[in-house]
Amino acid sequence: MLKAILFDAYGTLISTGDGSVRAAGEILALNRRTDIEPTAFYGRWKKLHRQHIDSRAAFLTEEEVFLLDLCQLYREYGLTRDACQDVKVMLDTLGHRTAFPEAGAVLRELGKDYIVAIGSTTDTAPLLMDLERTGGSLYLHL
Repeated sequence: MLKAILFDAYGTLISTGDGSVRAAGEILALNRRTDIEPTAFYGRWKKLHRQHIDSRAAFLTEEEVFLLDLCQLYREYGLTRDACQDVKVMLDTLGHRTAFPEAGAVLRELGKDYIVAIGSTTDTAPLLMDLERTGGSLYLHL
């Protein structure tokens, strides 16, 4: 019998940190909207992001989904800047995340008895960049 464990990379093995909230704050600053809390704005963004991913029959890149999200947020919040330009702020957060400190050891231990795989709904390039950043500790069983 084949035994395997599939981990979602982000939030499970790789920390998303506060980069997305900081990016939301930067986007709000570009729009001169100090009346909107970045955490709340990002919370709404995250909900839209999940809805946009779940509602699509075909794969969309992070840039495509982020742009859908941001365009809807701009309409909802009455923001007037160019969402196509501002989406770059959030895209710059991709590929710059690090693994949780215990992730490598956990994968090594599980790899003794199971086939271990790492996946994500994100694009391949940022995922590979983040896996490389782990110093190979998460690549061990791929």
